[in-house]
Amino acid sequence: MRFADNIYIYEEDKFRAVEIYNLLCEKIIDEYRLQINSSKSGVYDAFERSVLGYEFSQKNKKVEVRKLNYQRQQVYGKWNKRLFYII
Repeated sequence: MRFADNIYIYEEDKFRAVEIYNLLCEKIIDEYRLQINSSKSGVYDAFERSVLGYEFSQKNKKVEVRKLNYQRQQVYGKWNKRLFYII
């Protein structure tokens, strides 16, 4: 294993969240010798991001979780079907 991905920390105080994130990154790098993907890692507001297909919102001081519905796309629709029989 080379990377530590998809680590989520939920904290009300952003300053405390940054402290926890920095301590966790230090431990992952120093003790486990893993790299942190800085383009995917950081401290974010949970209400402004979707996480593993779920979206969070807050109404009347309650947190609501909603599953996102994705439309399936046919990515390889224009390929020549004969190519699949070559193997």
